Amino acid sequence: MGIFSDNDGNKIAFSGSMNESTNAFNANYEAIDVFCNWISSEENERVEAKEKAFSRIWSNIEKNITIINFPELSDEIINKYKRKSLNLNIDIEEQEQEVNIVYRIIQLIHFLCCLIISNFINIKLVQLKNG
Repeated sequence: MGIFSDNDGNKIAFSGSMNESTNAFNANYEAIDVFCNWISSEENERVEAKEKAFSRIWSNIEKNITIINFPELSDEIINKYKRKSLNLNIDIEEQEQEVNIVYRIIQLIHFLCCLIISNFINIKLVQLKNG
């Protein structure tokens, strides 16, 4: 919501939302209402109503809306989205995990090769015994 005015007393009041995401353009209904006080008395009444609502919000007297000073707001946003701790070793840890996985795969391949060779030797021994 906002109000524009000029030195001649002309005012434009607007309210609504415009979500410019792909999902909003494809799936949502977005609307922005715009009223100009010089067009008609009805438009002027709407501009005055928007001015009153804006004034109540700005004065921090509108229910369910809290005005937060910018320094407090910036701290609140930072606290909400900051990471608890920064892991500077993430590349090393990911590399160690990858090395562990590769090592386990090599161990598995070694085990399977030993198993195959062992079975092959057992088969040959059985063939030799049975002649």
